[in-house]
Amino acid sequence: MERLLSALLTVAAVAIAAVVVKRELVSPPVSSGRTRPVIDAPVYQTSWQDLISIGVQVGDPNAPVNIIEFVDLECPACRLFHRTTLPSIGAQFGSKVSTTFIHFPLPMHRFAAVTAKAAECAAQQGRFSRFIDLTFEKQDSLGLKPWGAFAVESEIRDTVLFLRCLHHPATIPRIDSGTVVGKRLGINATPTIIVNGWRFASPPSAEELSRVVKELLAGRQPFSGSHPRAESKVPR
Repeated sequence: MERLLSALLTVAAVAIAAVVVKRELVSPPVSSGRTRPVIDAPVYQTSWQDLISIGVQVGDPNAPVNIIEFVDLECPACRLFHRTTLPSIGAQFGSKVSTTFIHFPLPMHRFAAVTAKAAECAAQQGRFSRFIDLTFEKQDSLGLKPWGAFAVESEIRDTVLFLRCLHHPATIPRIDSGTVVGKRLGINATPTIIVNGWRFASPPSAEELSRVVKELLAGRQPFSGSHPRAESKVPR
């Protein structure tokens, strides 16, 4: 019995050794460096100016550079972009850059749709920009903090009118339009950023966005070619 057990253990050891040797000889070596992920180059969206009419433009409407953002106000990535990248661009370029926010509440975010509606109700009293700033600042309080408190902190004068707008069963056309157009464009994540027609596959860093803005202000295309991989016009 002991001889049989010994023989089985010997066979198992030989098999394991063979597997290890094969792995060392056949498997490709693992690089010690980090491989940078491949990021798709931006594509050019023709007739991108049509998108401005379905969003809320913040800044000088005659600015030579316009950042269009499909935004979900409950989205953590949107919060990061809004609180880091956009302020950096604003500090560098001032009135030369405006931002247009297009509502695109994602279905997995429980309070995204109602927050978009609240922002539109704030817009009716000229407090859209302040309201979304506060929303991103206190994003963790969505669903917990009363909307009336958000209104007061956003310095909305008529909070009764704001709440009446928010609780009215009618939908907001601008939210519906943003959602419909976003889906037609194949957008499935936020924030999706388009800068003077150039649509990024993922949110650009402050450094990359700054480079693009500088190129556009200098009258140059920020990416190689005229309009490589140009997409079709904005769908109606």
